[in-house]
Amino acid sequence: MMTLLLSCGKLNQFFQRVSEELVHFRQTNGRSPYINFDKEQTLENKLKEKEEERLQLAQKLIGLCATVLKAAGIAKSTS
Repeated sequence: MMTLLLSCGKLNQFFQRVSEELVHFRQTNGRSPYINFDKEQTLENKLKEKEEERLQLAQKLIGLCATVLKAAGIAKSTS
């Protein structure tokens, strides 16, 4: 039991030090010392939307390329 308490204490000290280093790192890079989770979530959602748009554009490009190849007589018709 005592060993567990000592381990928890050491772990708590470690996390406190890491937290302080993160605050210092963010401040030296011109950021707020605290993470804005709402902003992080908003940015993550925007990134997902952009990735989905990119995939849709890639699919359209594949279809366009297939149409061009078909019109040029290079690709066989799939019908």
